[in-house]
Amino acid sequence: LTFLMALRKLVAQSFVRRYSHNISPRKAISVGDVEEETRTFSAEDVEKFAKLSGDFNPVHLDQEYAKTTRFGRCIVHGVLVNSIISGLMGTKLPGIGTIFVSQNQKFKAPLHVGDKMTARVEVLAIDAQKPFATFSTICRDSAGTVLMEGTATVMLPRELYAAWKAAKH
Repeated sequence: LTFLMALRKLVAQSFVRRYSHNISPRKAISVGDVEEETRTFSAEDVEKFAKLSGDFNPVHLDQEYAKTTRFGRCIVHGVLVNSIISGLMGTKLPGIGTIFVSQNQKFKAPLHVGDKMTARVEVLAIDAQKPFATFSTICRDSAGTVLMEGTATVMLPRELYAAWKAAKH
């Protein structure tokens, strides 16, 4: 088991060096911990996502069509907005090795293409018996309007959960 944990850590470190210079494994986690990420999606980002997802709804891609809708201009796919939550949880909190178990989101307002948004995750609870944690998840635009909010449950990386348990006892 120790060999497997060391191997997993080595692979994670190799991945971090290859794909990002600002990701490092988290050493501790506590209820109340928060991380945020701010992003602006361009029309090109939205078009790439449409190609990947197959969602070519013109409200996302066609400015003339979008003008005729209640939104007045193109909006970012809600799932693309939500993807920043996944990125936050997989790289910052809890971090590398995190596995999504479930997510419940309510989409409350659109994000217009080119507008800035901030995703935020906060640890609400950590299960004392199993390596699971529950988070609040929220995305807001630059004016503070809630775009989406909900909760997510994740499986914590083994080493992070072990460190949390050791600190609690």
